[in-house]
Formats: sequence, C-alpha cells, structure tokens
Amino acid sequence: MPNLSSLTINCPNNLTNKNFIFQQIFLLPVLKYCKLSFEETDKSDSLSVATTKHSSIEQLTIIGKVNVNEFITILSYIPQIRRLSVSNIYESSKYQTKKFNPIVLNHLTHVYLNMKDVNFDNFESIIKNMSHQIQVLYISTKNDELFTTANHWQELIVSHLPNLRIFDIQHRYSSHKMNHLTYNDFFKQQNFSFWFQRKWFFNYDIYNHEGENQIIIYSTNPYRRKQYTLCDEINEDIDRNFEKTSIHSVKQLEIRTKKSNNEL
Repeated sequence: MPNLSSLTINCPNNLTNKNFIFQQIFLLPVLKYCKLSFEETDKSDSLSVATTKHSSIEQLTIIGKVNVNEFITILSYIPQIRRLSVSNIYESSKYQTKKFNPIVLNHLTHVYLNMKDVNFDNFESIIKNMSHQIQVLYISTKNDELFTTANHWQELIVSHLPNLRIFDIQHRYSSHKMNHLTYNDFFKQQNFSFWFQRKWFFNYDIYNHEGENQIIIYSTNPYRRKQYTLCDEINEDIDRNFEKTSIHSVKQLEIRTKKSNNEL
C-alpha cells in the first residue's frame, strides 16, 4: 500500500504480538495518520530502536497498553510526529526501564498521555528528550507523589517546555502512599505568579474507595476536559472550588462517592 496516508486498526481480540503490527505500520512510506486500538496483549517480541528507517506518521493514537520501554522505542520511529496520544503507558517491576539516547521530535506540539504507575523521574526523562515545541500537554498519572511537587513542574516547564500553552493534569494517589505529603502541600509549594500568569489552576477532590482515601489533584478552568472523575466533596473549600470548575465539554464521566464503590 504505497499510497496509504490514513490507517485505523481496531483489534477486539487479544493480540499475540502487537509490536509486529507496529513494525508493519512503520514501513508504510507515506502514512500520516494512524489510530491503533487493541485489548491487553500477550507477551510481544521486543521492538528494536529505529536507526535508519523512520515512519512518516504525523498523528498517532494508541488505545491499549504499552510499557515505558515500548513507548520510548515507538518514539524513535516517528520523528515527524505532531500529535501523540497513548491511553495506557505502564511501568512494571517485570521490566527495567532502559536508558535511551535523546529522541528529537522537533514537530511534536500536542501530547496526551495516560500513565499507570510511571514514576516522575522516568516521565521527566522522556519529556526532556522529546521536544521543546510542545504546546499542549494532557496527562493522567497515578501514585508517584513527585507528580504533586509543584516546584518540579515549574522547573521542567521553564527549562524544557517553553512553548507550553495548555497544561492539563489529573493525578490520583492513595492516602497511605502520601508519607508526610498532604494534599494541601501541592498548593503550598506553588509560586502562584508563575501559574497565574499562565492561567493554570488546580483543585483537589477526596473520595473513599474500599475503605481507603483517594486523592485527585486536577487542572480546572480554562481546560475542556473530555474525561472527568466526580467525587463526593468532604469540605466547604472543595465544594466552593468545584462550583467554579467547568465540565460542559465532558463526554465521559466517572462518579465516586465515599459511601459506594460502584463506578458508572
């Protein structure tokens, strides 16, 4: 298919080797848009880092699980990428995250990442080596409390994301993993002038899941989030702040309360 410029693949059944599919996709000579959806896969053959042959893809959406090493390797194949979206990047004790050479993605401007148990240090390394051209960054993260360190974010943004216009984050973690860090510390750490000048604002919600407090820190206005987790507010400050949060553009809603573990 030498003239194929757009490709959408939906795999409803488990893939036996998703990385083989990636290899075939990256061989298509003029492909610009690709969306790949798949269920959880069995163990796949490893994907080698690209050296000489690269893909022409400019927009890539992956709906499925890829580990951090696979994600980094995929980046090496797509130097022309402009928009990148991955629904489930995970880190596991089964896989040691590899050190990698800088991957220059000079055209990348829009990034949407949903990460499960990826630590902040690895995320930071990836961002530092991706592109200084990123304008829009949507991320969803879980567990590592370093994601709630406002000073780390400020340093990363100033040094490596100078063109960032939209910063949208949703981070959740369990209370027993907080150590000395409380949910208020994120706000106490902030250099408010830095965030206010950019009109980047944040809020937090707390809900109870299976007897354990869960905390979500998330961006509020002016973002138009497509997915949203609505929790049972437990104090007046949260309730007042929630009233200011615009969710008119939400298409997928998850509701959690401290009295029920049911998910809608």
